[in-house]
Amino acid sequence: LFRSSQAVVQYWDIKCARKAVQFLELQKIGKYVIKAKTGKNKVSNCVWVDGLPNDLADRKLMKRFGECGKVEKMLFDRKRGSALILFKVTLAARQCVRSMENGKTTIGGNKIQVDYANVRAQVAFCLSMEKSGQDVGDFLF
Repeated sequence: LFRSSQAVVQYWDIKCARKAVQFLELQKIGKYVIKAKTGKNKVSNCVWVDGLPNDLADRKLMKRFGECGKVEKMLFDRKRGSALILFKVTLAARQCVRSMENGKTTIGGNKIQVDYANVRAQVAFCLSMEKSGQDVGDFLF
């Protein structure tokens, strides 16, 4: 009798998720081979961006993402080189994720990664920033 088991692990950023998949792929637990993969994030009006230069000016970041639609709020974690961009409408976030294909878009000479950020990911991002001594202002409100 063949039994299949699955587990779902959610990471707050795609960078960590990809590292976990690379580490776990084809490893074994007992006699069972692990098949790891990343899933698709649910579309939201907030996007997570990674790979940003730490010295990038806020206005340049806002201008670049403003090309996709009206940006309501932005939160830039300079210590990690990542940001959350909250768009006024989900359609703008969708345009952003589609137009800035992972690994093909550069900002300030760095290749960036872009994905949707759900509410849990946004909270985790803010907590991480606060823990590192950075101000998150009213981003979650």
